[in-house]
Amino acid sequence: MKLFRNILDERQNLEAMQIQRIGFWIVELGLLAAVIVQLIFDAKDTHVAGEFIVMLAGAIWMGIGYFHRGIWDAFTRPGTKSYIFYSVVTGIICGIILSPPTMYLRLGSLLSYLFIFALNFIIIFAVTFILELLYGKVIKAQKKSSK
Repeated sequence: MKLFRNILDERQNLEAMQIQRIGFWIVELGLLAAVIVQLIFDAKDTHVAGEFIVMLAGAIWMGIGYFHRGIWDAFTRPGTKSYIFYSVVTGIICGIILSPPTMYLRLGSLLSYLFIFALNFIIIFAVTFILELLYGKVIKAQKKSSK
């Protein structure tokens, strides 16, 4: 008796993968919400480190898997619009995490808070955009060579 043999047919296997994919995104978004809520209530960085590490590990695992299989995304194609969209979303999310709204209360100045948020956003946006640009070029080259 094999311990981990697959007893599902192809249809059941596809359905199981769809359920797992949705479950993974629920976990990722739940962890993100937990981090943001904890930061809003002025939790220390060490209190959100566990959630952030799990969230980051899942994102890295997906990125490596997509890269290995030559997959960009299920909803978009690699291109400038995709790079900008994903970079803006990542910049906003990381800007909120790296400069939580409670930081405004500590700084006492809205201008100082917006400057820190903008600085975090710009750095994350630039890094994400460059990585996606490189990743998109690799995916396009893989698709071109497979034809």
